[in-house]
Amino acid sequence: MMFSRFFLAIILIFLCSCTDKISLNSLSQEANSLAAGVLDSSFGVGGAVQIDNPAAYATASRDDIFNAMIQDSSGNIFAVGTSDDNGTGEYNILLMKFNSTGVIDTSFGGGDGVVDINTGITANDVGSDVALLSTGEIVLVGDLGPTVTGMVFSKWNAAGTSETRERYQAATLAIDSCDTTVAKDDSAKALAINSSDQVYITGSCTQANGPINLLVTRTNSSGVVDTSFSSAVTPGWFNYGTALDTTDQEGNDIFLDSSGNPVIVGTVVNTTASTIFLIKLLADGTFDTSWGGGDGIIDDGTNGQSSRGIVDSSGRIYLVGRSFDGADWDMTIWRFTAVGVLDPTWGTGGELDFNPGLGLKARAHDIKIDASGNIVVFGFTEGLATSRDNLTIWRYTSEGVLDTSFASGRGFIANTLSNSNNDQGKAGGIHSSTGKLIVVGTIRQDAVDTPCGNANPCDINLLRFE
Repeated sequence: MMFSRFFLAIILIFLCSCTDKISLNSLSQEANSLAAGVLDSSFGVGGAVQIDNPAAYATASRDDIFNAMIQDSSGNIFAVGTSDDNGTGEYNILLMKFNSTGVIDTSFGGGDGVVDINTGITANDVGSDVALLSTGEIVLVGDLGPTVTGMVFSKWNAAGTSETRERYQAATLAIDSCDTTVAKDDSAKALAINSSDQVYITGSCTQANGPINLLVTRTNSSGVVDTSFSSAVTPGWFNYGTALDTTDQEGNDIFLDSSGNPVIVGTVVNTTASTIFLIKLLADGTFDTSWGGGDGIIDDGTNGQSSRGIVDSSGRIYLVGRSFDGADWDMTIWRFTAVGVLDPTWGTGGELDFNPGLGLKARAHDIKIDASGNIVVFGFTEGLATSRDNLTIWRYTSEGVLDTSFASGRGFIANTLSNSNNDQGKAGGIHSSTGKLIVVGTIRQDAVDTPCGNANPCDINLLRFE
């Protein structure tokens, strides 16, 4: 009953519309009264920012989504996603910069704080992930489609005014087992940058007979593929899957271990279910056979879907997403030991689930580890009163217990900018010096319980917590 009382308590209290088509919302007093995890009143309006139509288009009420974010040492926020191109139903990659108080930084992007990236092809362009090079330059990856598809690499100077771009298309690169038809899906989902400013990118391509292969590549800081990486078949490209596969293997995230070796988070999808899996590679793009049972692969058959992963100071790997318990989808955190097996000391057999109860669903989209070793997860839970999604942050101790010093003993915050509109936390961060939590994501502009889209527009939103 604690969950139901909490969800029912979330209410909308403030909304203002501004002439520049930017609206700022604050959250409920209940949310602001939390003992730890309190909204930061110095950020946005009451700790929250909601924005419609961030670019200089004539059409308002367009569909805008943030998928990823990164903070610099000064607390500036770079967020990437996608934005409906003037209400036409075609999407551009959206990159924005906010200062440490949640105000759009108009020194970035030529005077409005916004970089609106059109790849020049009639396509839906989506920004999936973003990171900073040691030079302060911004790197993002994403994809374009549907008529012409490809993986996109885009690097911008610190002012957001000068771009270097690369496109990777199976149709021109002849990546082994990937289809050479331009209309087949090629997609970049995540990136990781090593100490030499080399960029690892993971995503997927579609085979000629339909199934999807996981892809990993390594580039220099300007997006030029390093052909010394995984050179066994197609130089520069690690490809997981064969032409005979009847399942899809999709790369959703990539991060580096303490030795700088890439770990790829994925999902295997077949006709009846989906399962999580991980791949660990060496620096040369071959399997790390010391890990995951001797082949560098973890595929435990869990009925679930992965989103993001992270490694802690002990080499343990955390993977978040959702799993199906036979009735509902639960928010799930899996933990693996440093040698790549499920950690029996975590949750039940290495799997920790959060079920809101009452037939409601929950999902994690991102995970971070704070300075005290706590596990912070960003996602959403379904609210009781309206069945709408509520942006949620969970904090667990390193032992896998909800942290009772967070959110007045609950261990999680389930806030919404509107108790009748869907909102989700898509990505989060923890500032290195202040420990403040940032979460970015989406909120529906109306109360219809359907996914975001051209006919169902969403706004982008940001929240910061103490």
